[in-house]
Amino acid sequence: MDRLTPDQRHKCMSHIHSKGTKPERLVRRWLWTHGYRYRLNVKSVPGSPDIVMRRYRTAIFVNGCFWHGHHVVLPPAGSGMDVALSSDCCKIPRSNRPFWVEKIRRNQERDQRNCQLLVKNGWQVITVWECQLRPDRVEQTMCGVERLLNENLLSGYRLKGPKTYTPEEETSLPLAAEEATGYQPRKHIEVVAAIIRKKGLIFATQRGYGEWKDWWEFPGGKMESGESAEEALRREIREELSADINVEELLCTVSYDYPKFHLTMHCFYCSLASEALHLNEHESARWLSQASLRSVRWLPADIEVLEKIHFL
Repeated sequence: MDRLTPDQRHKCMSHIHSKGTKPERLVRRWLWTHGYRYRLNVKSVPGSPDIVMRRYRTAIFVNGCFWHGHHVVLPPAGSGMDVALSSDCCKIPRSNRPFWVEKIRRNQERDQRNCQLLVKNGWQVITVWECQLRPDRVEQTMCGVERLLNENLLSGYRLKGPKTYTPEEETSLPLAAEEATGYQPRKHIEVVAAIIRKKGLIFATQRGYGEWKDWWEFPGGKMESGESAEEALRREIREELSADINVEELLCTVSYDYPKFHLTMHCFYCSLASEALHLNEHESARWLSQASLRSVRWLPADIEVLEKIHFL
């Protein structure tokens, strides 16, 4: 028998969110710190997966064991049977049991439809269960995810049979001594950055991955096709900090040549629309005053922004 009253149970269950759950954040942090990049809850991908990795053509769903009925045995739909077997990680409540059985069944049927549609469209689908992310299992689980990602990526580069050439094709092939066809331009990356101000302080984040690990930067990221700079900035801050911001005015646009690419960075003054901040991708963050603004090691492109900042 349930120890909580119906109102207490309703209030408890209503506080469980469908996005940004603790298991999701754990998976995202592991992938990010191991160099993998992704997008969150992309609506254009069937089922709006929790994590979308376009380069690997992979959709990852991080499922709660209870809500998706992990290892639960349900009676056939429409059978009228009231027998449902719980599992070690999914205990179906005894109170209002028919409601929960049907809810779990609908979730499972939706999961199956989304999976079939993704596979039909050429996506690899990986499901990570909450019980697989316990401290004694998380590393093994995520290493398995990494193996599937790399196998799917490599499958696109498998060698095909040798290509045969006709005499006509061979005559059109370039000679080995021909000069190079021309200069290859440096890769160009366009990003947005948020200069978040609050009570005379500026928000800074520390990178936890890649070549520039431990350097500091303004939060933000790459613009996607069809996005305005403001739209991209709001999306990036939601992904990186689980927060909503008010994009105010353009501070400056910085162009900087890194060794491997040319960067264009549009920097906007912003304010927080929600107070809570959560580090989903960075290893640390600070609120810096004007006096302490240069107390951290900034990325080269971000240094050019410092002189232009006006504190509130």
